[in-house]
Amino acid sequence: MSRIIEDMREQSSKETTINFTKKVLADGILTPEKIAEYTGLSLEEIKVLNAERTL
Repeated sequence: MSRIIEDMREQSSKETTINFTKKVLADGILTPEKIAEYTGLSLEEIKVLNAERTL
């Protein structure tokens, strides 16, 4: 049971990070490299989120 709860927490944390990243990308102040450094997401993930944002 605790593994399920831990998985839910991890998913929630990932979603929060992704939402934050989308806002930072929209702001345009930080480079994708800095965003990756600060969020722990890979540069590739940042690029995908940025591409999705501009569609």
